[in-house]
Amino acid sequence: MITLEPMVLVSDPSWSVDQMDVDVGDKLGQAKLDLHIELDERPDGHLRGRLIYNTDLFDPATARRMVDHWHTLLQGIATHPQRPISALPILTEHELQRQLVQWNATTADFPRDRCIHELIAAVVSANPDAAAVDCAGNRITYGELDRRANQIAHRLKEAGASPGTLVGICLDRTPDMVAGMLAILRTGAAYLPLESRYPTERLAFILEDSGATLVLTQSSLLAKLPVHRNRICIENEESALTCQPETPPTTTACADDLAYVLYTSGSTGKPKGVAVRHRSVVNLLTSMARQPGIGATDACTISCSPARWFWNGPDRSLPAFCGTRAGQLRRGTSGSPG
Repeated sequence: MITLEPMVLVSDPSWSVDQMDVDVGDKLGQAKLDLHIELDERPDGHLRGRLIYNTDLFDPATARRMVDHWHTLLQGIATHPQRPISALPILTEHELQRQLVQWNATTADFPRDRCIHELIAAVVSANPDAAAVDCAGNRITYGELDRRANQIAHRLKEAGASPGTLVGICLDRTPDMVAGMLAILRTGAAYLPLESRYPTERLAFILEDSGATLVLTQSSLLAKLPVHRNRICIENEESALTCQPETPPTTTACADDLAYVLYTSGSTGKPKGVAVRHRSVVNLLTSMARQPGIGATDACTISCSPARWFWNGPDRSLPAFCGTRAGQLRRGTSGSPG
């Protein structure tokens, strides 16, 4: 509520009249309204006012802020009377400085010239025996994950994976899904997620539109995937994989190369591929490792679909990036209520 008391006019010069300030609300310890702005006009042309507020709803700092905002608004009206209300200022100079400058002073350094798989390799080197992935009791260490990913990477390179190419991946939630993700990066290629629950038409469009070089999958999912000229079923390659080196393959991948390509839903038309480079992902993961923060002693649960573990939100690769154990939930588990 806003009340304005007009200036007292004296018509008879023989009278002497003074305005009296009455203490209400704030001095008596009561407020009749939640918010009450009381103004009175003085003979010198100024307005005197007070804000009376319900202390059960507002603390003194909030009330002070509302007064400052109202004062700033009135100054804006007087300075720019032709402006619409929406174009008038309400924040004080101090608040503008804090919100536009201080709160946005978030510049921080990160390894801008490193690739994701290179940083994960550093984690492996520091903690080879730490648990990396735990899926339904099947737990592997970072050392085991590293060796498995390297063997898969060598096989993918033989099949044509290299920097500048896309490799589709469609695997269930197992440690091999994580190893396959890392393997593709180590060839220098980029991920192309393929969700087996998507319609075949959508998957066919993604493969054709992206020009994927090959697809890494498993036999149980072949019937759900469109035909592709170059498919590798990981369980059919076991004998060949055991013969592959356990060291990482040589690659010329750099931070400017693509890390993954994610296709949109296509709800407004045809799906479109969004390409993301290593540098962008490393920047995000470094920031998330710092805030909210995660370390090697933490554990994370991965409940998203296989095709989204990394590429539909790089935060999901944060566990491997920070040396944390990732627990994978099987599809039926994460889909149950509660």
